[in-house]
Amino acid sequence: MLYTPKNAEVIKENEYLERIFEVEEILTRYAREGTFTSFDGLNIFYRNYLVENPVGSIVIVHGFTEYCKKYTELAWYFINKGYNVFTYDHRGHGFSERQVEGYELAHVNSFEEYVKDLESFVETVVIRDAGEENINIFSHSMGGSVTTLYLMRCGNRISRALLSSPMVYPFTSDCPIPVLKLMLKQQARQNGWDARFKYASDFNPDHPFDKSHDTSYPRFRHNLDVRISDIRFQTSASTNRWMYEAVSVGKKMLRARDLKKIAAKVLVISSAGDTVVRPKPQKALAKKLGCKIITVEGAKHSAFICASEKLEKYMQTVFAFLES
Repeated sequence: MLYTPKNAEVIKENEYLERIFEVEEILTRYAREGTFTSFDGLNIFYRNYLVENPVGSIVIVHGFTEYCKKYTELAWYFINKGYNVFTYDHRGHGFSERQVEGYELAHVNSFEEYVKDLESFVETVVIRDAGEENINIFSHSMGGSVTTLYLMRCGNRISRALLSSPMVYPFTSDCPIPVLKLMLKQQARQNGWDARFKYASDFNPDHPFDKSHDTSYPRFRHNLDVRISDIRFQTSASTNRWMYEAVSVGKKMLRARDLKKIAAKVLVISSAGDTVVRPKPQKALAKKLGCKIITVEGAKHSAFICASEKLEKYMQTVFAFLES
């Protein structure tokens, strides 16, 4: 069943916890869910929404410990602008298969596996359901890392890519990255690469809002309730290998000769109050890409989980880029 786009204003703070359930109910009626088999046989979960007379398609590539359901509100705004929306759970996240036991750990042998999953998703699901015209990407954090690497090898598939708070280099407290990599190698020798990272955090159902990466309490509260409701959304810690890949990916992302292969138009959105990923490398990435970078003042890591007035400006920026 195809959805008919309508005018949809950004949901106000004071009505959010009521309206979001209405939005979820509507989208559930139009959702197309399934799994696709990736390059190595792992089954990856997806949830898509198709619209009548689409102006294009948007693939949402989520961040570390997230899941596609977290992007329901953004999907709502996209489909009401006339875009098909394609979402999926990264391997080791949400409803997708995992390479280690338990739901709390996110593990990957290489970020290249994430890239190949995205490639498989576009080639086997997106193009099958929506064709090859005007495919765009909205990515966040780790999803920005995956998207950048994907564009280096499959950039001719994508028209525009938005990197929201892309993880070029994560904050590592006061530990220099070379020291952290040595420590990770030592931990891997002792416990294995698929063992839990020594300083990884547990899922906290009582996580305080002021310690979160969001600036909208109703949105933060709803997302936390969703995580509490299903253990598959409670991924919170990384393995040694995931962390090693996370602190190594920046060097690959900033490799000039590979960035020159990117044909898509790119926009980088940085958050002024980000304490998860480093803003300066994002500026270096934008400079090497020759693309625009916009800094959202007053935003934390998840710039799109903010109060309605700021979110409205954020979405205006997004659509201005997509329609440019």
